[in-house]
Amino acid sequence: MKRIHPIDPAQAPFWMRLLFRYARGAMAKLTGKAIVPRPVLVAARQPRLLAAIAAMESAESAMHSAPARAKMLAQMQVARLAGCRYCIDIGSAIALRAGVEEEEMLALPDYESHPGFDALDRAVLAYATRMSVTPATVTAETLETMARYFDDAQIVELTAAIAWENHRVRFNQALDIVPDQFSALAEPAYR
Repeated sequence: MKRIHPIDPAQAPFWMRLLFRYARGAMAKLTGKAIVPRPVLVAARQPRLLAAIAAMESAESAMHSAPARAKMLAQMQVARLAGCRYCIDIGSAIALRAGVEEEEMLALPDYESHPGFDALDRAVLAYATRMSVTPATVTAETLETMARYFDDAQIVELTAAIAWENHRVRFNQALDIVPDQFSALAEPAYR
């Protein structure tokens, strides 16, 4: 498969290098690894797209009305369902630092019955699953279940986080973006 190679940051325009610097700092805080993520360097081949992605990433990370654990579980479920090794790699590193246990991430395929997940976790994981299948299968009942645990703003935030993770998954898979080795959970056994 043809691979689109990341751009060389040293060859990028000044504004892009500033964005890369910001991304490197954000990754250091989120994962402990100060690198510019490979998908960012690939997206930089289309500067307007890179700017839009940066804006969405910034907006998504600035939303804090929904519990961080719920967002992380939902995003990891999306990555797992699609089998996106890059998303599992970076997502699991972020989730671990945010307090989600490795055992919980490994138990995602069995979220409906695993004792480590409570009713709120199950509602979020079911919502992420229903949003991520094609066609999406979110029903009125699904939203009613979500409304038991979250207000409207939180549901919108979780919906945006799940939809954005689906964007990341499809982008990374279509362009065969390989993991940056943030976490051992990117190994095929996790899928």
